[in-house]
Order: sequence, then structure tokens, then C-alpha cells
Amino acid sequence: MKHQTTGLKNGAVIFLIAVFFGCATPPQQVPLNKGCIGEIESVDVYIYLIHDKIHAEIEDSNVTSYTGGGLIPALIDAGIESSREDKAEVLLQPIRSAMADYDCGDRLRTQIVGELSSLGWFKIGNVEVMKGTLEKDLKNDVKDSDANAVLAIGTDYYLSSDFKHLYLKGAIQLLPKSHTTEINFKDYLYRNMFSYRDPSDTYSNSPAEAANKWAENNAALTRQAIEDGAKYLAKHIADELKL
Repeated sequence: MKHQTTGLKNGAVIFLIAVFFGCATPPQQVPLNKGCIGEIESVDVYIYLIHDKIHAEIEDSNVTSYTGGGLIPALIDAGIESSREDKAEVLLQPIRSAMADYDCGDRLRTQIVGELSSLGWFKIGNVEVMKGTLEKDLKNDVKDSDANAVLAIGTDYYLSSDFKHLYLKGAIQLLPKSHTTEINFKDYLYRNMFSYRDPSDTYSNSPAEAANKWAENNAALTRQAIEDGAKYLAKHIADELKL
């Protein structure tokens, strides 16, 4: 399933990752079930990109909450948020153009495989990057896998609503091959979430000025921020899967 939405409201990342896990609230951590490791001969790694291009948070309009609800305030909120998304889209275009040759999925794959290769028990099978694929496809991927287990990594990367910061977030779950129908929390051999905020400072006074900083020099700052985020995510996954 392809997702073309570019803007992301505050809190939506948590919601999307919760959907990825198949629950209505942010998932709790499940430490690695080390007792099952001896039964795993190989693990397929599936990396899911919720968005296949950089996007931005869209700050919520709160007219409805301030006025106590109603159709008119809701329409005003929708109009304000639509306008904010349109403005963000304009600011994002130069960044995307400068990153036309950049493959975030490939960088995530390189970093994650590199870290997982250091784990003695983790025998990597197939490694695939799937853009815009969520829970429905994950179920089929697990069922179709020839490995004993599947490590699914749902990722998203985006700029804050003021364009000052870049975030990369990941939802990780290790599922056994025996999983065949609905995702059941009892099936998880491991799951967790990680969030990375790039420390770069654009020293900007406006979203437009910050966007220019992310786009300049062939989006060098953006590329480095994503690379650093991928390294952070990969290292933390490997650290938690160590015996």
C-alpha cells in the first residue's frame, strides 16, 4: 500500500507506528526471548519505509478544542491544517530535489545489516526494503518467509513543523515463522521503539530559512542527518539483540 501523504501532524508518528504494531497505543517493550534463539537458523530482515520521501510534521490547529467542538470550528481546523501542509510542501520541494539520487532505504539496509552481522546467533537470510508497506503486507511477508523468524523494522524520517530538526523513528519486532494469522503480542520474540533527533542546528529564524539550510550543498546536512539516524537505529537494534 503506497502512502502519498507528505505532511505529518504532531503525534501521528506514534499513531502510525502503533498501527504498524497492530495496536491502538504505543507498544510496550518486549526484551529478547533468549530461550528461543537456539531454534532460529535464519532471520529474514524486512525494512518498511512509511514514507518514501522526506516530509514534515504539521502542527495541529486547536480551534475545536478551544471552542468546545462543533462543525464550524472543525472546518476551520481543517482549513488551517491544509494551509500549513501546503506551505510545508512548498518548503520541502527544494530538499527533495536535492535528494533525488538519495536512497534512504539503501542506507538503512547498509547500516542495519552491518550491525546485525556482528551478532553470532543472527544468521541473516533475505533483506528487503519495502516502501509504504504496513501491517497487512507484514503478515503476508512473515507467512511467505523461508526463514525461521522475521525481523520487521518500520521506519519514518521527517522534519519538525518548524523545520529546525530532523527525526528518524523505528518500530522493531522479531516474529517467529509460526506466526500465520493475526499478530499476537505473545508471538513476539522481541519488540521496541527508537527515536533519533539529529543534533544539527540550522541557526534559522524561520521555516523557510531552515528549509534552505537542509537543501543547500546538495542537501548535505539532510543526508548526514539521515545517515547518523540510520547508524543510531542500527546500533540500538543490534545492542538489544545481543546475547
